[in-house]
Amino acid sequence: MAMRTIWKPDCPVKRVMGASLRETAISPKQRKGWVGTAIARITPGEVIARMERGEHFVFIDARSAKEWEAADFKLPGAIHVPVDRIIQHLRLIPLGHPVVSYCNSPGEESSARVAQELTRRGFLNTRPLIGGLEAWRKAGYPLEPK
Repeated sequence: MAMRTIWKPDCPVKRVMGASLRETAISPKQRKGWVGTAIARITPGEVIARMERGEHFVFIDARSAKEWEAADFKLPGAIHVPVDRIIQHLRLIPLGHPVVSYCNSPGEESSARVAQELTRRGFLNTRPLIGGLEAWRKAGYPLEPK
């Protein structure tokens, strides 16, 4: 079944059939330059709940090289894939698992761009993390040293 996007041009929310509004809400700034397929977001709580049910995720850290260098932590097993280097890192991303991208931006700007590009390249179950790394950290979910 193809995803169908429902939204009005003057509305700051995109909704993908089958996804909650919380997962797919985007700001007008993010909507500017939106290309092609809508990308549903995922909450940190949903990721943890699915992991507790035995689902395995691939985490993509979409922080810039400068942000990555300054950071001490990442999500468990995360692969660093900066927005401007996605194509060079495709071979590092395992197929067959849902992909969650995250960054430092609370609006998921970099992680949404990474998710969008990965979706275009065949990674069809890719979602940016709502609130990014900060939301994950504030929720007290596990991090690991990078």
